Amino acid sequence: MPEFICVARWRQHRAVYKIDSTVASELFEQTKETKNDYQLPIDLLKNLPYPCIAVQVPEVETVIHINQNTEERRVYSGNFFVTIMEDDVFVVNKDFNTLFFTVWDSADKAQPCFYLPLKEGATLKSTVDDLFVFCSESKKEDESTEGWDNILSTEAIYSLFAAQIVLYLQSIGSDIVNVPTPRTYKKKSGKQPKPAKIKNVGYRIGATLRQQRRVYDSSKRVSIGSQRRSPIAHIRRGHFQGFWTGPRDSKERKLVIKWVAPIYVHGKQDDGAATIFNVK
Repeated sequence: MPEFICVARWRQHRAVYKIDSTVASELFEQTKETKNDYQLPIDLLKNLPYPCIAVQVPEVETVIHINQNTEERRVYSGNFFVTIMEDDVFVVNKDFNTLFFTVWDSADKAQPCFYLPLKEGATLKSTVDDLFVFCSESKKEDESTEGWDNILSTEAIYSLFAAQIVLYLQSIGSDIVNVPTPRTYKKKSGKQPKPAKIKNVGYRIGATLRQQRRVYDSSKRVSIGSQRRSPIAHIRRGHFQGFWTGPRDSKERKLVIKWVAPIYVHGKQDDGAATIFNVK
């Protein structure tokens, strides 16, 4: 079972990444929109800090289209494992044998598993397209393909959200802080399990975003009550940007990514100018 493989791999290093609630929420929202990061190479998802990591995010809730006439609301706890599967047992298509694999925590007995195929030379956008075709073909038997007009309304949203998390972990300025591990003492009997390596992710950036959101919400309420013309308050969703570093035609040359945080733009009554907050 894949969940057992994930747990076995995770126990080697016991790394747990706790994502700030605001950062996680923004990453989930930008998953729903096609941004520049969809042109990033899919191979970036192979750059896991450990063979398997555990991720903690707030509860994830979304609506899944089961078929043309049926929708179902799914709620997951937000705890999931991420690993790269290259075992022939998990080959689901002859065109690829490497999967970006996630196992989610659920109240059900069966742990839901989702994946993205990692094809050589593919981008995140082309991977989504391939996954849509594969899912559509698998649904032909029950004639439900007409309802699959949006891949993000399917269970693929969970794999793509996990992909956003992995991209964020390797981006510049990801704000990862190790939590001190409490000291453990050996017991006379039995083997003492190793403590987990807890890493807080994006908490300082999240605090800045929450402060900016409060200013944005306050300005938005004032703009609604004003009769003067002013810029409409809005949010520019975050996205990832990639750029190359190192000399050309050199082994040291590599693709580096950076997360461009959301920008809260709100109208001001005094001069009608827009105020933009940037998160570095």
